[in-house]
Amino acid sequence: MHPKKPNSIKGFNKYGFLCQNFSRLIVQKYQRLSWHLPTLFVFFALYLRTFTLMRFVALYSDFGIHDHYPGLVEAAFVALQPDIRVVHISHSIAQGDIQTAAFLMQQALKTLPKETIHVCALAPQPGPYAHVFFEHQGHFFFGTDSGQFRLALGNQTLHAWDVSHLNGGEGTFPSLALFPRLCKDLLEGKPVEHWQAPTVQLVDKTPRKPHKTEDAVIGAIT
Repeated sequence: MHPKKPNSIKGFNKYGFLCQNFSRLIVQKYQRLSWHLPTLFVFFALYLRTFTLMRFVALYSDFGIHDHYPGLVEAAFVALQPDIRVVHISHSIAQGDIQTAAFLMQQALKTLPKETIHVCALAPQPGPYAHVFFEHQGHFFFGTDSGQFRLALGNQTLHAWDVSHLNGGEGTFPSLALFPRLCKDLLEGKPVEHWQAPTVQLVDKTPRKPHKTEDAVIGAIT
């Protein structure tokens, strides 16, 4: 009869077998994971690309807060470009109040990052005002120019591109039918020349500095 082997040897064989199988399992898992590493890298790169391509769209309008227009305009932007984040600056600007629109734009420029797209949707004052696009200090602007842009930015921006011919006809809602589509072109890197838009001067409503006459001081109160 053969003598029994010590329990320690049995234990060694048993645990050695477990360690060997556990090591093999780890190697197999690592090999499987290594096959997925390129895929994980691609998804991570796409995630970073989406984050870096995110753009803010700042909306200024006289729509009011009780109608459906702000929601429709936001949906139009997001539907054409999911990477857009819409920021509702104000929809309570009085119709034709370009002074308030200019003030809000000045304040937003202090906070919003560069490459923000500002869309000023105000009903134009009486006159042949154009739908314009221009760039200023890394920010982009769309809107019906009634003079609010020059009030907000002063004499630093003198000209823009007239994109009125792309609106689709008189009476078309540009904030819904025009500006989101052009915003998509902008984010896709299409040059302004793609629109074949003529350059125009922005409407000059820059407030004059007060000046003194013989019997009065003439200025403007905003």
